[in-house]
Amino acid sequence: LSLFACSLSALSLLLFVGQMIALCSLLGSAAYLPSTPSGLSPGVWQVRSGRRAAAVRGALVDATAVGGAGGRLEQGVAEAFAMALVEAWKGDDAGLGRMLLPETRVETPIWSCASARDYLDDLAGACRFFTNAGRTPPALAVLSTGVVRPGVAKVQWSLGVEWPSAWRSRVNLLAESELLLESGGGGGGGPRVRAIKETWHEAPLDVFGRQVTPRLRDLVSLWNSPTAEHVPMWTERTTDDYRVLRVPPMVAVQAEWVETQTLLLAEQAPLPPEFAFTGEVKRSEWYSCVAPSLLERGRLSQQLPGNMRQVAQRRRWVLPLPAAFACLPAAELPSPDGGSGGTRPEGVTSQSVQYVRRPSMRLAARSIRNLPSNKAVLSAARELAAAAERDGLTVVRQEGQPVVVQMCYDAKIGWNKRAQVSMAVWLSMPPLLQDNQVGVLLDVPCTPVPLPMIDAGGASGSDGS
Repeated sequence: LSLFACSLSALSLLLFVGQMIALCSLLGSAAYLPSTPSGLSPGVWQVRSGRRAAAVRGALVDATAVGGAGGRLEQGVAEAFAMALVEAWKGDDAGLGRMLLPETRVETPIWSCASARDYLDDLAGACRFFTNAGRTPPALAVLSTGVVRPGVAKVQWSLGVEWPSAWRSRVNLLAESELLLESGGGGGGGPRVRAIKETWHEAPLDVFGRQVTPRLRDLVSLWNSPTAEHVPMWTERTTDDYRVLRVPPMVAVQAEWVETQTLLLAEQAPLPPEFAFTGEVKRSEWYSCVAPSLLERGRLSQQLPGNMRQVAQRRRWVLPLPAAFACLPAAELPSPDGGSGGTRPEGVTSQSVQYVRRPSMRLAARSIRNLPSNKAVLSAARELAAAAERDGLTVVRQEGQPVVVQMCYDAKIGWNKRAQVSMAVWLSMPPLLQDNQVGVLLDVPCTPVPLPMIDAGGASGSDGS
């Protein structure tokens, strides 16, 4: 009887905790209608299904070309290794095995392998572990390839896996494999890899602590949206005033508009506009969510009649594809356009949405407390730019103002199983627990490369402005 009473008490406690989580979810996610660029109200976006089904061409692998005959051999090996690694994480390691010597040594943050066979066995075991029990298969996306020095190549990649947990946490690793080559490989068949040194953007324990263990914002939002996978970023260094971050290359849906007049300083939620949504929310589906919500803001000048000009701002919502979709063949991705050719909000002079391949960005960033209001974001950006330039860093400016990148970790973008943007959730968190970051772009402007689209109706993802 005492055991039965204890079981009832435990069950009651679990039910109470579950009810409180559901209640917090309801309180923390009010409806947010996307018809106008309204103010700072956390909530959920859900819009109609897309009207068109289209695909995009173009490989998702961003191969960084290296000029000069001296780097061609290493570059070729890097690209071949990248493709073989992708196939190995799908369960076929034959191609990877052919690129290794029997005595190839491999050093990773969790493995130290004295032979190619040990490495392939460990890789196959990890692949089985993350694929069992109906979990989402691992997804490896190649970010870049290049040459370190003669005889040494490198491959930068990201790996997304689903950790076996009740809250289905997603883990994204940003990693780099440095390849030491040996000409001929002992058999005269061309260069093979003699040693591999793998580095991650975080130590294994940090990855586990940040991405596997449940965060409060994940628990309070389980009722209405799944746990988000995070965009991994390198922290190059930390000062008293900011951190220098490296945002990896990525394939993303990029929605943007050019705004003028009162919209320049209007309070706008860090969530994408209505025309970026092509899917809808259904209770019967599971969604892949990504955090943070990324928003890039840059000033520009527009020509007016009478040889006059006006100040404008380009607002770009960057929606990184979940790891499961970022490695898909381009032709399998649906059209990203949910109606950019429709009515524009007052003060918006052009708007568009498209798939892009974005290069790596280097940012000077810091956290801000409370809601990311215009005053808070722009004040933090000015202070960051001044501190970075004082330390000798180059801040990218447009029309005299720094290019601002907002990162809202309390917001997440949800994609359905058809790779359509279907939801945007902005959690209402207590001020001390809010996680909003502001960065200013360093070194060089970020120039996204559009992916060409195939659309039977002739739409290009833009209103042509």
